[in-house]
Amino acid sequence: MEMGAASYWIAAEGKAPFGGREVFCIVRDTDCITSCCGMSQGFRSVGVPGYVVEWRTRMEEGLPVSVVEPIIDGTERAEIARLLQERYRVSQVEFL
Repeated sequence: MEMGAASYWIAAEGKAPFGGREVFCIVRDTDCITSCCGMSQGFRSVGVPGYVVEWRTRMEEGLPVSVVEPIIDGTERAEIARLLQERYRVSQVEFL
């Protein structure tokens, strides 16, 4: 995935248990980030598409497809972010 100042790639996909459900997690790594102000080292972050409804139940263009339910509750998001920050040793968790 290309962004304005950098790019990232998916390092891992997984599921994390939370409140009797499973959260779909995408671990992302970046390379060096450049901007008008300079350059910084890359970093790792976690993207969260939502709760797993169906896990890798079909293939599209050779890739597994899962069905998710978005996580919209602010309290749940905060708790999940703390859990994933600890589990993956990251500072940034983004709900997609």
